[in-house]
Amino acid sequence: MKNDYTIQFEGHRYGIGAESISTGLRGGEVRVEKRLDGTVAVRFRDRYLGVTRCAVAAKAAAPAKPKAAARNSGKGSPQRPKSGWMNGFWKKPAPSLEKAIEIANATS
Repeated sequence: MKNDYTIQFEGHRYGIGAESISTGLRGGEVRVEKRLDGTVAVRFRDRYLGVTRCAVAAKAAAPAKPKAAARNSGKGSPQRPKSGWMNGFWKKPAPSLEKAIEIANATS
């Protein structure tokens, strides 16, 4: 039993009637009986359920497959160039330790 109150039996889909829906039915186990006259009966616990055979839905055409995105090896985004803010960072002159301490003390 599927969560949408349908079952599949011998390649056909059957829907459970709204009047037959009860607690515990969704996702529960049902017994499907094929009678000698060709009819199908569905039983849940101690009672039979009203079922109807669902119409076969026409298959929709498969959507066009999108182009595969360029593989990204974890370096930057393929949509925009990699940031260059670190270029030459270590080549810039730094203040002396005494000057850095003086700046830190002045701003805190």
